[in-house]
Amino acid sequence: IVLLLVTSIICLILGMGMPSSAAYITVAVIAIPAMVKIGFPALTAHFFGFYFANLSMITPPIALASYTAAGIAKANPTLVSYRACYLGIALYVIPFLFVIYPALLLEGSWHQIVFESLKAAVIVLALCSAYMGRFRKTLTWIETLLFVTAVLFLSAGKMWPYFDAVGFLTFGLAAVYNVKSRRVEAE
Repeated sequence: IVLLLVTSIICLILGMGMPSSAAYITVAVIAIPAMVKIGFPALTAHFFGFYFANLSMITPPIALASYTAAGIAKANPTLVSYRACYLGIALYVIPFLFVIYPALLLEGSWHQIVFESLKAAVIVLALCSAYMGRFRKTLTWIETLLFVTAVLFLSAGKMWPYFDAVGFLTFGLAAVYNVKSRRVEAE
């Protein structure tokens, strides 16, 4: 876990201010060999590094894509960069899902690929809903807690298979409760 966190930070820093190809080459030479040496599959390690190197495009302080968008919109580049990070918070979690669930990179049997893809989609949806405070309607604190609980159980599903069932059930409960509630949304 520490290696993944350090590698993600290194990849973000090394990718700042570079185009995708140069960022990947730099990361592949400097950061990826440590992951492969520890025992991560080569495809997973390279995709992890490539993904984080490209996330530097919206990560402050450089954030080339955010600064370009701010120039087009005639907006404050720093605020656009911070807003891009806020809206893209799930993007920083997805590479870790590649490491936990190699089937997301199409390694494994077809039923494993389908199940882990569905599981990763639910994790990202629940995380975004809890973080943004909305699913279909604005979330109550109980719904937010249920979505966070679903993320935790689904993320820990590798430890004990029944955690997956509890995670899916918790997510379904929170989603159905939010959709069926009679709350009136302010226009």
